[in-house]
Amino acid sequence: MRPISAVCCALLVFGCLASACSFGSADDPTTTQVVTVPALITLTEATTTTTEPPLSICDAVDSFPEVMPERVVSGLPDASSVPFDEFTLLAGAFTAMRFDASGDPVLVMIRGALPPRQFTEPSEVVEILDGVPSLVGPIGDGFWAAAWAIPPGDRCDLYSLIFYPPISPEEALAVAGSVR
Repeated sequence: MRPISAVCCALLVFGCLASACSFGSADDPTTTQVVTVPALITLTEATTTTTEPPLSICDAVDSFPEVMPERVVSGLPDASSVPFDEFTLLAGAFTAMRFDASGDPVLVMIRGALPPRQFTEPSEVVEILDGVPSLVGPIGDGFWAAAWAIPPGDRCDLYSLIFYPPISPEEALAVAGSVR
């Protein structure tokens, strides 16, 4: 909310007094007093507008796990049946998903964002891409994540690999460790 300026306060008080005066005297309800209100004053406030650059969409992921969870199947479900959730609704991010036989997501690789949740237990460091450290661990509700950044660390240099439940710790670590 914007602070009220002194001029606005004066106009507000003047308006209240003018309204009170126009209702007449309490002693004589038939007497009315006419108050002439001067023309309205136009006030302008200095406004600052900032133009944000348009959000660029990150390019496709240039690396992907060589090992997949056992329940991943080839082929993609109908795009209208893909569920959107906190992991796949990231503006400007590039996502690549893998599904099980029923069309449910098994994992999603995201370029342009780290997981939107914190690790709920200690994470393990797994080296990927010839020496890039990746943190791998549970992020709650049966989900696991791998997260890493590639220098220089701009938004599109942030990566996440989200594992949908059920996933075992061993499987999550093996899949994350196979990113090439």
